[in-house]
Amino acid sequence: MKRYRCYVSLISNPYYLLGEKQTNSFIEEDLTALPMGKSMQDKYFLGFYHQEELLGFLDAIVGYPNEDCLYIGWFMIHKKYQGTMFAQTLMKTLLHQCFSAKYARLGCIKGNVVAEKFWTKLGFHFTKEEMDMGKYQVRMMETSLL
Repeated sequence: MKRYRCYVSLISNPYYLLGEKQTNSFIEEDLTALPMGKSMQDKYFLGFYHQEELLGFLDAIVGYPNEDCLYIGWFMIHKKYQGTMFAQTLMKTLLHQCFSAKYARLGCIKGNVVAEKFWTKLGFHFTKEEMDMGKYQVRMMETSLL
């Protein structure tokens, strides 16, 4: 599980999970979680670097919840690059050039206004689906990639 430890520094992002600190074990568990019927071959971990500095990362599952969908688990950019258009430019490129899905889907923590605004700017809209994750309510968002 050492390969996930480099992501811990990005969890200092004050907008992820509404500012709660996360442990290595939480991150490792979350990044290795898979929905039923999916394998690690369907899951992508992409790190974005400048020289040796980790600027951000993406965790996504192809073909979930159906074969036409790309499910975004985590997308996080180091806080010093937020507000620079780096994240929007990177995500637009990823969605439209790196994956062949027809649409993308993600869960956004209800009340995380910064995340909601970010994803809305990228063309995501809220579906009617919400999930109770214990401490959080998660609202589902989608966008067409066609």
